[in-house]
Parts: sequence; structure tokens; C-alpha cells
Amino acid sequence: MLKDLGQADVAKLAPIPALDEVELLYISENPIFANAHRPTGTFGPLPMRTNSDKLLYGCGTAYIAGLTGGGAYGALRGLQTAQVKAFKVRVNSVLNQSTRYGPWAANSLGVLSMSWALLDSGFELIRGTSDYYNHIGAAFTSGFIFKCTAGLRPAVLTGSILASVVSAYGMWDRGVGQTVSATVSSLMNRGDKQTV
Repeated sequence: MLKDLGQADVAKLAPIPALDEVELLYISENPIFANAHRPTGTFGPLPMRTNSDKLLYGCGTAYIAGLTGGGAYGALRGLQTAQVKAFKVRVNSVLNQSTRYGPWAANSLGVLSMSWALLDSGFELIRGTSDYYNHIGAAFTSGFIFKCTAGLRPAVLTGSILASVVSAYGMWDRGVGQTVSATVSSLMNRGDKQTV
């Protein structure tokens, strides 16, 4: 089988197209989703084009933020709880607390982000539109499901907190975010025209 690799049948190969028939695609273009609408809440350095992008970037960002924030909180807590002057004991306390709170926060935020993205995509599929009503409803539902084993009151409280955060981001995005996004895109377009 490997001996036949050097002997290709030219009749079975596709002809090479002329250079004027080749369509060049740029990195920012995606021909598969050319007519797909962009979901609401796409402000940022990595705009979300699809619900898969939302799931991928949201979970990854939430996990890394939880790991960093939880690890920093654990380090501070380790420094506070170690009341011994020995350096090795203090380092051990910091490492123990960091590895306790870092993964806990990372896993919690990753699960919340994943459930929010999946619920938001489901609400978009059901309602046929991507807007902040979907985002807020998905945030409340994911928070409620996340804390439902602790009882009704903590579940409603967690869902309300998450819905409030998403609502605040939505109001900021509609006001400040669109202005900043328009300014950044105009500066980028102006930079492209100057270099040409």
C-alpha cells in the first residue's frame, strides 16, 4: 500500500483552477456562517458569532477567572490563618488554602457559565431571537438550578444575583459598550485606510 503512494493516477486528480477563479478568504471571514446573525452581547475582544463561541469562550474565561480569583483568595486566607513565624509552615498554609479555594471557584464558575450558555441557546431556539430577555432568564435559571439542593431561598437568591449581574451588563452594553465598540471599530477602519 505504501509503495503505491509515489504513483498517483493523474486522471483521477482534480484540475488546478486558474488564479482568477480562486476566492481568497480572510481570517475574519467564515463562509459557513456568512449570513448567521450575531447574538446579543458580543462586545469584547473576542466577539461571539455563534452559540458555540459563547459556550467555549464563556466557560474558559469563567474557569480561568475562578481559578485566579479563588487562588488569590486562598493565598490571602492562608496568610491570615497561619499565625506561625516559620516560613515553611506559612508557605504550606498558603498552598493548602489556594488549592482548596481555587479549583472550587473555578469549577463552580465553569458549571454556571456552561449551564447559562446552554440555557441561553435553548431559549434562543425556542423564542427564535437572541436578546437580553434570554440572557437574564438563562442566568436566573442556571443560578436556581445550581443552588436548588440548598433549598428554595438560596436558589432564588443565587438566580436573582446572576440575573442582576446580566441585567447590569446589558444596560452597560446598550449604553457605554456600543459607544466604545463603535469608537474601536472606527479607529481600526481608519488604521486600515492609512496603511493601504
